[in-house]
Order: sequence, then C-alpha cells, then structure tokens
Amino acid sequence: MRKILSGLFFRLIKGFEIWAMIALLIWASVAIDKILFATSDISAFRNESMNTVYDGNGKESPELLVQERFEYSGMSAYDLYRGMCEPVEIKDSYNVNAFYESEEELVFFCSILGVLIIVPAVLIVLFIPVFFGRLFSDGTLKNYIACGQSKRTLYLASLMFCFALDVFMVLVNALIFLCWCIYYAWKPPVYFPVVLGLFLSSLLLLFVITSVCLFALLASSKRSIPFIVGLLIVPVFLFTNLPALLPASQLIEAQELYSLDSAEYKAYMDIMMKNNEEEKYIQPYYVKLDPAEFRIKISYKGKEIPLYKESSLNPAFRSLLLATIYLNPAMVYQFTFNYEETILPSYVLYRDGFMAINIVNELLWITVFTGIGISRFRKHEIAC
Repeated sequence: MRKILSGLFFRLIKGFEIWAMIALLIWASVAIDKILFATSDISAFRNESMNTVYDGNGKESPELLVQERFEYSGMSAYDLYRGMCEPVEIKDSYNVNAFYESEEELVFFCSILGVLIIVPAVLIVLFIPVFFGRLFSDGTLKNYIACGQSKRTLYLASLMFCFALDVFMVLVNALIFLCWCIYYAWKPPVYFPVVLGLFLSSLLLLFVITSVCLFALLASSKRSIPFIVGLLIVPVFLFTNLPALLPASQLIEAQELYSLDSAEYKAYMDIMMKNNEEEKYIQPYYVKLDPAEFRIKISYKGKEIPLYKESSLNPAFRSLLLATIYLNPAMVYQFTFNYEETILPSYVLYRDGFMAINIVNELLWITVFTGIGISRFRKHEIAC
C-alpha cells in the first residue's frame, strides 16, 4: 500500500490538479468567509469609530459595542454554550446583556465549522473523476495490478489518498478562518468538547461524500458517474437542512403543547417570572431532547414539568421518522446549518448524544460504501 500511496502523491505533485485545486480552494474560501464575516455582526467590532452607540446619558460611546462581545461577558465558554438549555447561575462578574449578544457569535462560529467542508466537498467531487479517470485511461491501475497489488489494496490506498486531501483542504480552510478572526480581532467562544464534536462530524461527512464518489468511479470506471453522484449528494447534504429538519419538525410538532390556561403551563410561567424578578439564573430550566423519542423534556430542580403531551403520531410512523433523522450522515451539519438562528443548539447535540449517534452513523456509511466498493472493484475488469 505504501508504494501505491507514494506513487499517487508523486503523480499528484507532478500533475496540474493539485495546484488548480489549491488555487480554487484559497480563492473560494477567502471569498466565502469574507461574505460571511461582512454580513454578520462580527464585522461591526473591527472599527469602533464606525459604530457609534450611546450610553445611558445619551453620550456617544463606541466602546460599549465592543464590550458586548463574548470576551467581555465575564462568562466561560462552557456557560455560554449551555446557558439557554441549563440553569446557569448569574454571577456578579457576568455581563448578562453581553451573554445574549454573544449567542449570535456562538451561532455564527458553529455554522462556520460546517462551512469549512463546503469548498473541499465540491473540489473532491471534481477531483476524483479527473485524477483517477486518468489512471484508468493511461493504464496505471492495470499496471499496479500486474505488479502484484490486489484490487482491495488499490481501493483502500486510493481512499486513504483522498481522505488525506480532504484533511489538507479542511486545515487550509481552518487557517483562512483563523486569519479572518485575527483581521476582525475576534476571539470566538470555544468550548472544546462541542467544537471538536462539530469538527469531527463535519470532517467525517466530507469523508462520506468522498467514499461515495470514489465508489461510484471505481465500481463503474466511468468518469461521468461520480460527477452525477456528487452533483446529487453535495446539494442534499450541504446546501439544505430539509432532510433533517422535516422529520424533526413533524416529531416535535406532534408533541402538542398544553393549553395556555392549563395548570402545567401556568406553573412553567410562574417559575420563569420568579426567575426574571430574582435574576438568579439566565434561565431556570434544564431542557433536554430525548434521542429515543426526539421528545422535549423540561425540568426544574430535578423535577420534570410536563409541558408537552405525548406524541400523537402512529408509533410505526414515528420510528420511521427517527430512522430518517439518525441514518442521515449530515444530521448534525443540517441541525446547525441555519446562520440566522440555531435549529438545535450545538450543546444539546453534544450533551444529549446526537453527535455521538451521527459520528457512528457516518463511520457506518464509510464502511458500507468501502466494503461494497471493494467487492464491486474486485469483479470489475480494468481495460487499458
């Protein structure tokens, strides 16, 4: 396998594909990040003199705008991430107003972790048929087999080679994002368990796309097939959140809220109003999304408040919707896709096990397509 990988990387460096891919990667990533930063509130923090605000006495105070960033909130990133789904006690050092403004920074930062794979996904879909198509046409793959290399080894080496390119492109994107953070003097809120989970699930989603496209090429030996497959799966996985959002919304909407005049809802509002008066917590409830039922559960001081009724869906249909969500390799990506507001908070996805489910599912997709691809490739005759 080492000889095959060495040969592939040597051919890559000698060819035009890698240099064209790097140029496109840098250009597209810089342009996309520039647009995202320029259209977000982050851009308002770079030049204070351009963003005049007024203090309580009506005097101009451009510094106040900067002080509403996360780094001036006095909070830890951990408290910021869990602030809207767990009771975080308000300390004297906390700037609560900055917390609510920081939520927009958190949503923006989590969405950027997904954007890191968009350009690499498009480029790898274009790269696989061009690069490996030439290996078919000039007889290189047949020569490897004639030299005693098995088709299984050849397939796995090609997959590892593509995965290495995926990692390289994502790291270049991350470096570009870091440069923009420095340019805007922005320190993003980083809670490492959640950030690493989002990064890993996004990277594995890119591996899934790569695995499917390589399977499409090596199992058919036709350049057009991976192009078509890539054009189908990339938009479905990366440019829409409907595959995850539609079944999720049906499951949640089927959990009917108790009427506004019910005792359950009044108890919920009494606790909320009391907390607002005392200002003890940012919000007083522990909000959980049960993965087994995709059911919202709200509790206060360890006691569940039955705010939502049992699901009205047929059990078989509910199981089908759950399977649709959890078998979707882009589940976590699509739940954090919306740049305006969180569909599901990233901390909930991490804490309640959705990231773990998604990562296992992505590994399953990669394993299945690799296994089927090796089986088909072994039976496939390679012509010169």
